Amino acid sequence: MPGADTVWLIELAKLTGVLREAGLTVIADSPQIADQIGTQAIAELITAHQLWNDWLGSGRVRKFAMVAQTQ
Repeated sequence: MPGADTVWLIELAKLTGVLREAGLTVIADSPQIADQIGTQAIAELITAHQLWNDWLGSGRVRKFAMVAQTQ
């Protein structure tokens, strides 16, 4: 996983609460994100999310990943 040392596990309810308190809204819009960070970065992000999906599906990890934006 690219940048694995930048990932910290947190429970979904706690994460959404922290994001809400910071004035952020959870979204999922890969074309818009790709416009901002580039196609290579979005490809790496999707690959990392696919890895997390595999881990979630196998029970290795029981957490969620999400994207947020300011309101």
